[in-house]
Amino acid sequence: MNNESEGDAPVATPAATVPGFSSSALPTVVNPKSLDGFQAPSGYKLVAKDPKPQDKEEEGYWETFFNQKRGEKCNGRKVLRYELQKIGVTEEGGQFKAAAGGRSKIGSGPFGWIKQWGFGPSAYLFDYFDPALRPLVLEDFAKIWEKFKGYPAADTKEYKDPFNLEVVIPEGIDDVSKQKLEAGKLAHDQAILTDVYKASVNAVQLNAGIKENKWYMDKSVSDNAKAFIRSYDVNQDGRVSARELILGSIFYNKGILGSDECTMCYEDLVDKIDGIFAYVDCNNDGAVGAEELWEHLPALRRDTTKWNFFNLASKATIRTAVVNDFILKNHSSVNGMVNKNEFRMGVLLGFWDRQTDNYGIISDDKINLKANRWIDDEVTDRGALEYIKGKAEAEAEARRQKPVIDQSKLDPKIEVTMKDDRKVAA
Repeated sequence: MNNESEGDAPVATPAATVPGFSSSALPTVVNPKSLDGFQAPSGYKLVAKDPKPQDKEEEGYWETFFNQKRGEKCNGRKVLRYELQKIGVTEEGGQFKAAAGGRSKIGSGPFGWIKQWGFGPSAYLFDYFDPALRPLVLEDFAKIWEKFKGYPAADTKEYKDPFNLEVVIPEGIDDVSKQKLEAGKLAHDQAILTDVYKASVNAVQLNAGIKENKWYMDKSVSDNAKAFIRSYDVNQDGRVSARELILGSIFYNKGILGSDECTMCYEDLVDKIDGIFAYVDCNNDGAVGAEELWEHLPALRRDTTKWNFFNLASKATIRTAVVNDFILKNHSSVNGMVNKNEFRMGVLLGFWDRQTDNYGIISDDKINLKANRWIDDEVTDRGALEYIKGKAEAEAEARRQKPVIDQSKLDPKIEVTMKDDRKVAA
């Protein structure tokens, strides 16, 4: 008797090998195989492999940043979902089908890709991260800003500022032309020569910094400083403010962040962020979802009881939105998960969002709105507490509104007795 599903069709997908599992498309239909409770897609057979062992250096970070040993409670099904998504198959309701697109939407305009990485529900996650990571982040942000501000801003023989738009009125021109140039100069001065402009780093300084610190150099462009400013000059004044420079330092160098190839590119900090990612990614498949963050981040060593949104999590399920929001804002390669680079970028960008402005690095909480989220000496989650109280009041009101049964109107032919805590009709 043939046990194959009538709905199955032969799969013509090329053979594929993926980390954590072996998969191969077969020339004929095969019975779906079960692995860790999931059914493999028709045409695939999947064989579990042992996870990659973790190196001792990362384990040292875990001891530094977490207050308990890395857990062994790793979900093999997550590996299966992750790897199948990479080859165009996704799971829904226990069944696999062709993967659909699901990248986070971005805004409009030339800088529509900029998101509120450190705000929204994610704000609670960065409140939680602050005691463990913020001092390290602020130190690196400040070093980069001070370093680039320190380079000479004047043009040199080798490099001139391509965005120096100052209007020069030549001598001997006619009155009409002179008036037009003067009007242009006035408009330029009003629009460009602001306090932010004066406090920002120009292309000459940026050019020197990129070269000296061995930041990323795009060989396809002739002027990397000019390309950097065009990419991250949000207010389009021809310079980069502190906020724009730090944003660019993360995105521009994303391929070499934390490596020995460059300086002023978060070398030590990235090691620590990667160590946290590796702790959370306990089955070593290279990606984490909201479930893994929710399960493993409570063990993060923080040395304070403040800003811990996990404290009321069991009674306020609304806080699962915190880790979901982080994933949605930062995932790209795999739906619903972030890989190590995306996690790293997400953490750095969240702190950038909360701790910089156009004038410099912000070392306190003046723009991250913590005071709106926390009460009782910043220990109690205000929103979660209000949610719990509101839910309890609604349940109490529902009990009060529950109709009372008039026993005298019950059918006298039915006798109700209690037996073993169950109602039995006589």
